[in-house]
Parts: sequence; structure tokens; C-alpha cells
Amino acid sequence: MIHPSYSELIQAINNNAEEDDNTMMLNSRYSLVLATSKRARQLIAGAEPLVPNTAGKKPLSIAIDELYKGEVKIVAASEAEEDTTDPTDPTDPTDPEDPENPDDGYRISGLAWLDENKDGQMQDEEQKITGIRVSLLNVNTNELVTNDNGEIKYSTTDSNGAYSFTGLDKGTYIALFEYDTNSYGLTTYKKEGVSDTRNSDVVSKKITINNLEKTCAVTDNIEITDKSIGNISIGLVKIGEFNLKLDKYITRVVEQGSNGTKIYTYAE
Repeated sequence: MIHPSYSELIQAINNNAEEDDNTMMLNSRYSLVLATSKRARQLIAGAEPLVPNTAGKKPLSIAIDELYKGEVKIVAASEAEEDTTDPTDPTDPTDPEDPENPDDGYRISGLAWLDENKDGQMQDEEQKITGIRVSLLNVNTNELVTNDNGEIKYSTTDSNGAYSFTGLDKGTYIALFEYDTNSYGLTTYKKEGVSDTRNSDVVSKKITINNLEKTCAVTDNIEITDKSIGNISIGLVKIGEFNLKLDKYITRVVEQGSNGTKIYTYAE
């Protein structure tokens, strides 16, 4: 069961449509399924969410929220552009959480977040970390994934802590996260009892990239067989800061000489 319900969602979409002549009215669940699935596939392909607090949520849930709040409009498509897939047909790739192989390849994506309470579980309110550079090692070739120019392909986490790689072939990959080891440590790896959509998937390891040895966070093997892989994430914790102050005071002096020993005491 979804929240809002089908009827509530259709009503909200149609209320928004009354204020916009270019927006299409919905009159069936079938049309709603097509609309939410299409938007979810756009999110999977890298489109930016139009509603806040999307970290950890599935693309379909985000799409529903966007439509319910009127952030995404449904416009009538031309006959040539209409989506003719049938959500009742299991051979159709209409489930955005389990997509078939798209023409432009598969996708690996995830988040970087600050585990402020160090419980190994990402919370919606916890800070997402920007600027974490990610690369992929193709285990089958033992080479880093490159772009069309033969350069290492990087994805850097954005303001929402998100990164993604698209256009990937079937195969086995390892994600490599470069982070500031002077400021951060890693939270618990795959904390027991924590959902795969909320846990951290990395451990620390020294690797060599471009003849430069560095400490990175690395994942287990990521197998792409028949669908894209999401929620490959890194949880970081701040390294503690310690302020040490040592005050020394002279409270007693002993003087030894030929005339004997003298002791001087001083108040603190």
C-alpha cells in the first residue's frame, strides 16, 4: 500500500492540473503507474529530485512525493512519444526498482554521509557529505573504469552527498572512495541489523592510483548481472579533537651544599 493512496494521489495531481492548461488530468491507476515509473527512471538516470529529504528513499517513493506536491507535472505526449508499456506484463521494464538493461548501460550509485551518532545507520537528518571522489575498479579487467578519452572516470558526491556512474557493462566492480583521512574515519561496516539501504558498505584499505599510494574506502565486489545497483554508500565519522593543557608549578626547591640542606616551599 502506498501513501498517499492512489485516489489521494490522483486527486492531488488533478487539482494541480486545473491550475495549468498544459497539464494532463488523470483518470486511471494505469496512467498513474506509467507517470510515476517514468519519473522514477529519470531519477535513476541521474535527474535531481525536486523535493527535499530524499536521502535513502527509493526513486519510486521520490517520484510519488514529487507528483503529490505538484513539483512534477504530467503533460500529454504526442502519439509517437506515448509510453506503451503494460505494467501488468512482467516482461515490461516498468518497475524502476528493478530495471532491465537500458540502452545506455547499467548504473552504480550511492551516498556519503556523516554518521553523527556513530550507530552505523544513516538517518535522514544526518549531514550528507559533498566532495568525496569515487572511482570504480573493473574486477574482470583489473583496471579502473575510464571515460571515452581513456581517463579515469570519477564521480564526486554532490550537495546531497550523492554520486553515480552510468553506462556500465555487466560485470564485477569495486567502488573506491577517496576521503580526508585526517578528518574522518569510517563508521561500522555493514552494521548488523541495519538495512542495506541505510548502512555503510566500505572498509579502509591502502591502494595505489596513478603510482600514488593512498588510503581509500573500498567496497566488496559489486555484481551487475541484470539490473543497476544502488545504495552503495560510505558512512564517515569525525576523528575526535583533543585539547591537552599541562600546567606546571614549582612548589618545592631543595638546595644541598656544604653547610647542609635547605628546603624552600612555595604556595601554588
